[in-house]
Amino acid sequence: MKKLVLILSMVTAFTFVNGQGRKVDLAVSSIGSPERIAQGVPIAFAFTVKNGGSDKLKAGDSIFYQIIINKQIAIPNGSFFAYVLTAGVDSGATANISGNINVNLNIPSSFTSTFCVGAFAINRSDDSIKFEEAATTTDNFACRDTRFGDWDAGVSDISNLTALTVYPNPANSQFYISYTTEKAADVTIRLMDLTGRDVMPTAKQRQQAGANVETINTENLAAGVYIYQVNVDGRTQTGKITVE
Repeated sequence: MKKLVLILSMVTAFTFVNGQGRKVDLAVSSIGSPERIAQGVPIAFAFTVKNGGSDKLKAGDSIFYQIIINKQIAIPNGSFFAYVLTAGVDSGATANISGNINVNLNIPSSFTSTFCVGAFAINRSDDSIKFEEAATTTDNFACRDTRFGDWDAGVSDISNLTALTVYPNPANSQFYISYTTEKAADVTIRLMDLTGRDVMPTAKQRQQAGANVETINTENLAAGVYIYQVNVDGRTQTGKITVE
């Protein structure tokens, strides 16, 4: 609750500072991801904000947001992240914001907790923003339930995936991802470094029901630890692979 009060008090302070100008009313309308946060893996997040004010957010305006993971602010000094709009957001329209953050989380066990986002708009030009036309900041904050931990047994949570095996691990020049789907499915496979950067082209394909094996070539990769993601019909299983 202290964290929520901190966010709302900071948002309110910006409201008073920007008391004149364009009238926008930002709200976090939904949080699409993450569904799961694993130990030592960059957190990919996505959320949607809506402009409920009578004026337009313009390209170049900034949306400042703060992420709270398991009731703790995601960066130690409590500062805000900033997202600069590349296109305007009309009154009643929405904007999608996504990214990756690296947070050193200590997850001793698997559990379910909250992933929260607080966001507001600010403008750095002479065309100032009165960003809370409705004089409320409660809708600038939203949360979703998120699973924390490795959830090694969580493969069964992906209803269309009955088995997933990655071998050999450690790998040398290549490794294999073996999985079985109970029905036809859209399958996407990604391989990333520990910063969340893709290190191979994303493999997307429609797979029929049954056993499937994908070969991942690692000859051109530096030795180290990488993250693989297997997405089946919109649900993701993540793990680590070591390349020697």
